[in-house]
Amino acid sequence: MSGALLALSIGPVQEFIAAARRTRDLWFGSYLLSEVAKAAALGASEAGAELIFPAAGDKELRPADPKEEDTLSVANVILAEIRGNTKVEDVRDAARKAAERRWRDFADQARQIAGGAVAASRWDRQVEDVIEFYAAWTPLNGTGYQAARKRVMRLLAGRKACRDFRPHLGSAGIHKSSLDGGRESVLQSPRDRLGGGLKRDTGTIRGRMRLKAGEELDAVGLVKRLAGGRVRFPSVSRVAADPWIRGIREGDLEELSTACGRIPGEMLSRVPGGPFEIFPYEGTVLFPTRHAQMVEESTGERPGGDGEALNKALEGVPALVDRLIRSYGEPFPYLAVLAADGDHMGALLSEKETPHDHREFSGELSRFAIEARKEIKKHNGVAVYTGGDDVLAFLPVDQAVDCADKLRKRFADIMEPVAKGSNAAPTLSAGISIAHCLEDLEDLLDFGRKAESLAKGKKLPEKEQRNGLAVVVRSRGNAPTTFRAQWTDPRIDRLQEWVGHFLEGERSNKLPYELRRRAGHFRNWTETEGLEKAIRADLRLVLSRKVKGELRLGDDDIERICTGRDAPVDSPEALADFAEELLVARQIAEAKRLAERRRRKEDA
Repeated sequence: MSGALLALSIGPVQEFIAAARRTRDLWFGSYLLSEVAKAAALGASEAGAELIFPAAGDKELRPADPKEEDTLSVANVILAEIRGNTKVEDVRDAARKAAERRWRDFADQARQIAGGAVAASRWDRQVEDVIEFYAAWTPLNGTGYQAARKRVMRLLAGRKACRDFRPHLGSAGIHKSSLDGGRESVLQSPRDRLGGGLKRDTGTIRGRMRLKAGEELDAVGLVKRLAGGRVRFPSVSRVAADPWIRGIREGDLEELSTACGRIPGEMLSRVPGGPFEIFPYEGTVLFPTRHAQMVEESTGERPGGDGEALNKALEGVPALVDRLIRSYGEPFPYLAVLAADGDHMGALLSEKETPHDHREFSGELSRFAIEARKEIKKHNGVAVYTGGDDVLAFLPVDQAVDCADKLRKRFADIMEPVAKGSNAAPTLSAGISIAHCLEDLEDLLDFGRKAESLAKGKKLPEKEQRNGLAVVVRSRGNAPTTFRAQWTDPRIDRLQEWVGHFLEGERSNKLPYELRRRAGHFRNWTETEGLEKAIRADLRLVLSRKVKGELRLGDDDIERICTGRDAPVDSPEALADFAEELLVARQIAEAKRLAERRRRKEDA
């Protein structure tokens, strides 16, 4: 085997993805990083490299419209094989230039839209200093592919650790970006805006950028708000309210939809159709306490002046929302953040002995990424990022566990052919964080990643690790409530079963809290003999008294739970875990109850 193996890394990941205050920042940053990485991969391919990761043809790597679904998402690391007389340096330079051109395309779009609202000197300085590009390569002469791949990835990691520390080119006295505190704002100061006669124009642009009063943007932040056209990404409040919306009879929702259609777009954004077609507007309007904030954000100032026109456009909507709330209850303010990741991927990849095997492996990962987007959409969710085995999505609470289950089954089916003969079966661990839609976006993402880590179970014994589902409920003002089990554990079926019990039973059931209290009591026992028998007897007593009537469980159901044929409840820890499981089930049932309210009204 001769030639070289080239590895490239494209960034910055932090500025493109993690620095986000709105869901559009997060989604478009992910899309932007993928597009820049695709351009680099295409540049390398056109310069003579044979791509290994991503395993995609030139057609798939062409620029994608952000409105298009089911397009290829590419991770920010590229691996390619170089043979013959092709020079590694030429491939590297071609990839770098292609990545920088693609970034410039987005920057030029945003700059044209922003017009005079941008301070030209700061903008030009920042745009030139955005793309991070690292490269490493190693010869393949006389070296096996596995050893060469490991070596080049070590070299790339070392090169990134020796990052380029360029001199700071900031300006004194300029506000920092609200998304990235390391960069200055590229927006003109209020004095400059007024002095340049830009008061009216800037207000319009700031409304389109959805800037709060006092919020500032750097070059990357402005690109995320303006580039790509008027593509809308549903807010967390729209995803959270989705079960409530689905539970409203179509005729009852029609008048509100008509009224929302009269509200200016800079005040109430439209969202993509598909699963949101029934109510294609942001969810903020469904929460009465958020109406004043809608006006403030669309004007960049507190209501008054230009805000009066927007207040007038909102006129009548609060009464319509209030009428629906009286009939259907309040909108559900919690949503699910799903973060999933493949297990044993490193072990599977280390077994690939040739570039061909690795390409085949990469191709299946790309196929799963596209399939994952489709599955998330089927469950009324929105995919923020699906790249290979890595998935990040926002979902309605009532759909999240079902979606995670479908994703892990689809992942196993797709990856099975490339894992034949391997000792490490490809599985998918999924973490679901259920949190309030008013939590900071940064916190929501952190909650999702922590749930994913919990699903992996890295602190558990080896046989209990990976192939897991974790659901963490973070009610505001309360400690997190956690459920974790492997997909093969019968407790997952029991969780779904209890969702059904709570859905059909009384809403005020306090069973989980009673079980949690009793678990604390049993932890104080000093005599272990007879403890298991006492816990089972106590559980049977509590279930018979509190559950049989309120949740409509029969004697057989109670006996099955107490005897532990599905999942033993035979220790204080198991009893406490069971209580947590019921709290999680009750939260999911609450969302399902709202989604099914329409059917129940029609059946009544």
